[in-house]
Amino acid sequence: MMNIEIIFLGTNGWSDTPIGSTLSVLVRAGSEIFILDAGMGLHRVDRFISPKSEAKLLLSHFHLDHVAGLHTLAKAPFAALDIFGPCGARAALATLVSDPYTCSLEKLGYPVRVHEVPNDPLPAGVSCALLHHNVCCLGYRLELNGRIIAFCTDTGPCNSAVQLAQRADLLVAECSLPPGATRTSGDTHLSPEMAANIAREAGVRQLMLVHFDPTNYPTARERNSAAKAAQQLFPRTEAAQDEQILRL
Repeated sequence: MMNIEIIFLGTNGWSDTPIGSTLSVLVRAGSEIFILDAGMGLHRVDRFISPKSEAKLLLSHFHLDHVAGLHTLAKAPFAALDIFGPCGARAALATLVSDPYTCSLEKLGYPVRVHEVPNDPLPAGVSCALLHHNVCCLGYRLELNGRIIAFCTDTGPCNSAVQLAQRADLLVAECSLPPGATRTSGDTHLSPEMAANIAREAGVRQLMLVHFDPTNYPTARERNSAAKAAQQLFPRTEAAQDEQILRL
């Protein structure tokens, strides 16, 4: 079975801080490259892929902390890029990634194709579901080389997150709220305990926490506290760090 590499390019939510760029995760399975979200961590992607690589970028939604890194695509050494996102992706990206704000997709020097889910099919081995957020937000499930990776960011506790993570080798889940946050019906983000409960209910092997709100998690100390809080419910939990590499 071929190993899969998960590289955490950016692990913050909302804004960059000295300990983290906004969210982007690279998944490499042999010659296949998937990128989960395009926060400012995406600016590191050229350090972790070979020149002239083809890649598939899966966008959860269009809040700026998940798409701001598209500004850096001009330095990415792709041969081709397929971008998948919720309905409205073409119009959203035509506005966000265009003159006069940044280099438009049409001028990047490599072909970029934008696909809208569910109208356009996802890549083989990839499925998605709507999460519980204040805008349309997709969670993803990748089944690659006999491994399963679930990616659930910007969501409150919901059945969709549990279903996406069923028996996954790895759940990458957001952790915006602080430890001990009281759960309400209107939650559109997770605390470490809420993420751990999803991991436990879904029967995953490992949980990595990402999308740390810099107000609640200004330093590594707070991130470590989040990991410890989640470990009380799900021992195989870790707080992800920028540029961390995980192998499955």
